Amino acid sequence: MLHIDAYRLSGAAEFRDLGFDGYFADVITLVEWGRIVAEEFADYLAIDLDFTGEADTVRTLTFACVGGRWAPEMATLRARIAGRPA
Repeated sequence: MLHIDAYRLSGAAEFRDLGFDGYFADVITLVEWGRIVAEEFADYLAIDLDFTGEADTVRTLTFACVGGRWAPEMATLRARIAGRPA
């Protein structure tokens, strides 16, 4: 697993300069603050974490996919959340 925190990056050009693209085919890549560099990926799964409720005690996860790679997994995720067999 490759973990990248893009919070301090100025944008996609700075991200490319880091040279991580040589690893993407061989690992799962997790990018925090991924919207900053999203244009660098043709297919990705976005997971947003929001803090809600009184005193921010509830966490809400929102899943979205871009490109065709993650669409089948999204269907499986929706089925499991609904309590149906995948």
